[in-house]
Amino acid sequence: MKALKNIIGFSILLSLVVPAGVALGQSGGGLGLLSLPPLKRELGLSAGGFKILPHLDIGYGYDSNVFYEDDTVTESPSGSQVLNIVPGIGIENVNGQNLELKLRADATIARYLSDNKAVADQSNVGADVGVGVTFFKASALALTVRERFRRALERRNYETSSNSNRNINEIGAGVIFRPGGGALNVTTNYTFVADLFADRSSDWGDMLHHDISLNGSWKFFPYTALVVDGQWQMRSYQADGQGAYGELTDSMPLKVRLGLNGFVTKKLSLLLIAGYGNSFHEMHETGGKAVNERENDSFSMLIGEARVSYKLAPTTILQGGYKYDF
Repeated sequence: MKALKNIIGFSILLSLVVPAGVALGQSGGGLGLLSLPPLKRELGLSAGGFKILPHLDIGYGYDSNVFYEDDTVTESPSGSQVLNIVPGIGIENVNGQNLELKLRADATIARYLSDNKAVADQSNVGADVGVGVTFFKASALALTVRERFRRALERRNYETSSNSNRNINEIGAGVIFRPGGGALNVTTNYTFVADLFADRSSDWGDMLHHDISLNGSWKFFPYTALVVDGQWQMRSYQADGQGAYGELTDSMPLKVRLGLNGFVTKKLSLLLIAGYGNSFHEMHETGGKAVNERENDSFSMLIGEARVSYKLAPTTILQGGYKYDF
């Protein structure tokens, strides 16, 4: 299927603690990441039982290919200087043992500094606003509720004043189960996502999907755990009569992985996890016959990941990994 590509990844990550920001080792997330201890610092403004965290990011650069154009088709892809201004604010309660509240709101002001009208018209304002609530965080059974809205700024893959900006809304809930001393940790989540294009005259590309996930770990040794990672989606495109070539085909992708994550020595951490993935794409038919059958083939194959992390120093981590996924 042309619209569905296998991902073979190799990465090396060097994490350093820097006073001005959160280190990569702290923010990278994911399974098997050897993390650095939290930086000891007091940020934000106190207001009653809440902490207010304002921020302002400013970026300036040059985009040599604004519309992702193929340079074998277009001799000179459109380029432009880009100014990004991102103001934002975070609010969280100080004592979150029984009720933890986190709110974050960011705006992205993107300004394309170009004489090309199609490029200049890509200047726009995006947003990312979310709120999360965790009930009974310190207990063996915790409940989470979350809402997030994003206005994502995207360009089309040809020169035009139109865009591919999207409005994405996610709402969900989850359960965290940590009995006893926390050796067993099971988290399950459900999320409903509406992913809609903002600059389309019809519902082409608009998609609704239900996401269900199950993640668990069992520390059978103090620093070694058996981990399980499961994800299932039900993806439904709203446009009728599309999907003949696989790009707008309904699907129910499933991933299930099982493995080990832990320390080999005090400084060396290893993740080995493998499983099975299937995209379960719906076959597009006309008159009872498959249309472009090869273009609608589902991904069905073993998937896996291996990752090695080594703590070179108290503030430095070297990490390398390989991942096969879809």
